Amino acid sequence: MKIPFQKIFQNFSAKPTFRKRVLVSLLIFFLLFGWMYSCLQQIHTLCSDWKILKKEAKEQGYWINQHSTIQDNVDKFLSKTYPEQMLSSAAFTEEVENLVHDAKITCSIDSPDTHREGFFDEHALSLHCENATLEDLIEFEKNFARKIPYSFMEKIELHANEQNPKLLEAECSLKALQIRKNSLQVLKEF
Repeated sequence: MKIPFQKIFQNFSAKPTFRKRVLVSLLIFFLLFGWMYSCLQQIHTLCSDWKILKKEAKEQGYWINQHSTIQDNVDKFLSKTYPEQMLSSAAFTEEVENLVHDAKITCSIDSPDTHREGFFDEHALSLHCENATLEDLIEFEKNFARKIPYSFMEKIELHANEQNPKLLEAECSLKALQIRKNSLQVLKEF
């Protein structure tokens, strides 16, 4: 008695029919197609990685070649910068509140928003002032520029009060820069 596996093997080893040849050819074609597609994807990835590395090497070469100029500029920056005068987000908010109180302006202050980029933190505040005179707003702006170093008024929008045109409503966007302590250490070691 013959084992069924032997019968299958004999049928397989016999001269293949046209249908078997076509199916085997299609199987081989799809396997080769999948393998080639995978190889092309890897080549594409390697090429893009190579471009990125080439760009980074060029950029770092620039930094290395310009080291003395960069060091001089960093030294000039640090000699003119006083990090102890830069305010944290909370200190900036408190200082603005004091200036608003001193100028006798009624306003609401949004909570500060901090954006971290590079070596600095940028603190942003929004003020909405109501029923303020132009003189009060000018005094506030002068005191802001004088008392809070490393800060600036990015935007101010003035609108006349509908009931009393002598009074103004103002929307102010204030920003302050603060160098991070670890960034200061990096700059000093540069």
